[in-house]
Amino acid sequence: MPACSSICFKGVLRFETDNISDNFLPYCFAAAFTPASAHGARLLDGAGLLDEYSAEAVTGALDRMSEQLKMELVIVTTDSTDGREPRDYAADIYDYGDYGYNTTNDGIVLLIVMDDRYVGMTSTGKGRSVYTASVQNDMRDVITPYLRDGNYERAFFLCSASFAPTQRMLTTAARATM
Repeated sequence: MPACSSICFKGVLRFETDNISDNFLPYCFAAAFTPASAHGARLLDGAGLLDEYSAEAVTGALDRMSEQLKMELVIVTTDSTDGREPRDYAADIYDYGDYGYNTTNDGIVLLIVMDDRYVGMTSTGKGRSVYTASVQNDMRDVITPYLRDGNYERAFFLCSASFAPTQRMLTTAARATM
């Protein structure tokens, strides 16, 4: 089995791999979570886009918003998905990382794949009703210019702020789950 080790600082995971296929990476992400936390790290910066200070600040913003909304908000960066569909890659990280609130595992994942310049989102539970394709496209439009300029910290802060749904969105989601 390939070697996978993680470095964790204040809820942010960075991975060091030795001849490991990205097909195996979601399992490494999932295996690295500490049992002391009810949820895994909400920032998985596998591509190493943020320094430690920035990563801690973004993680704090994601933690606060996740707790407020009772919905898991996760940002994942990677260099490559090794040919896998990005949506499946993000879903595996979410599922194997034991993310989600409530029995419906409410949440959303922003995935950034550096080699493919892919920026996408996948959601589950209440997240599907709140973060529709239209909302996800709007969020992507807001952060893409900052990603393009290499201002990842700003992009991630804007993303975490964009995760805050309006009251209308929450009401619509509540009706959809009745």
